[in-house]
Amino acid sequence: MKKTTYIKLYYFWIIFSLIICGFILMLFYPDYENTEFPLFFDFVLLMYIPILFAFSSILSHLCILIIGNKAEINNRNKLIIRLSIFLISFVFSLTLMEFRMGIRIIISIISIIFVLPFSIVTEIIYRNMIQ
Repeated sequence: MKKTTYIKLYYFWIIFSLIICGFILMLFYPDYENTEFPLFFDFVLLMYIPILFAFSSILSHLCILIIGNKAEINNRNKLIIRLSIFLISFVFSLTLMEFRMGIRIIISIISIIFVLPFSIVTEIIYRNMIQ
């Protein structure tokens, strides 16, 4: 593929992902206080948590790009930025759920595993774009 195709694909991927993730995060924010169907929110939460991690993946990718454009950043600092954003998202996901702590941790870890292909695809598109 041509470089211009990768550039268009990358920008489409990032903008589309940000819009969809942001829309779903705002629309389905779990509110257990004012609901008639709390079981419905438990199922919605199973969709909400992976979207939260996908959004944090895009956010960490964009933070690394912005910081990398302003200053030289090595792989160690990139890893620290990614892990800190994912740790914040992980702790936030634990506070959203009203289950036992073991179940909260398992759901969050499974959600991170589901989001890994999304993060890998984002990196592949980005690396092909900059080559």
